[in-house]
Amino acid sequence: MDPAPQPSLRTEQQLQMLIDSVRDYAIFLLDSRGRIITWNQGAQRIKGYTFDEIRGRHFSVFYPREDIESGKPEYELKVAAQEGRFAGIRQSNISCVTSVDLPDPAGPSARVLVP
Repeated sequence: MDPAPQPSLRTEQQLQMLIDSVRDYAIFLLDSRGRIITWNQGAQRIKGYTFDEIRGRHFSVFYPREDIESGKPEYELKVAAQEGRFAGIRQSNISCVTSVDLPDPAGPSARVLVP
């Protein structure tokens, strides 16, 4: 059996083009500290921030003040680091259900999908 081919730069560019074209879901990546490092068109449409406005901001910007004060975003990052991922569904401030999948922050970047 032949080994699986390594992803090429072209493949990565095609994947980025696909993600960028999604408009019904906010898809973005977080770094290990919870800062936003990528942003698609759906994220801009749903969340209202351009990439230049949101780049480098902590993902807690999407949480209600009460959740921030109670440490919920930091707790979710901690669980992701300890268990390899954190998954949860919450009602967001824009009246839609948000699915958050935070893989281990030390590994590949986390992704967040907002339908």
